[in-house]
Amino acid sequence: MKVTKIKCHCGATLILVKYLMHLEGSLTFRDYYGTCPVCGKENETRDLNEDDITDQEYLF
Repeated sequence: MKVTKIKCHCGATLILVKYLMHLEGSLTFRDYYGTCPVCGKENETRDLNEDDITDQEYLF
């Protein structure tokens, strides 16, 4: 299971475990979603599957 840790605008640290994956071209993105337990704000962030970067021949 992939997780990511972010800091909310209120200063609380969140661990986001719920995500959706989607493709854009040959890259796979993970969008993480969660609600801050302190202030209740919805938070989201995105990361890139690292394997997609290393598999790109034109980058090397």
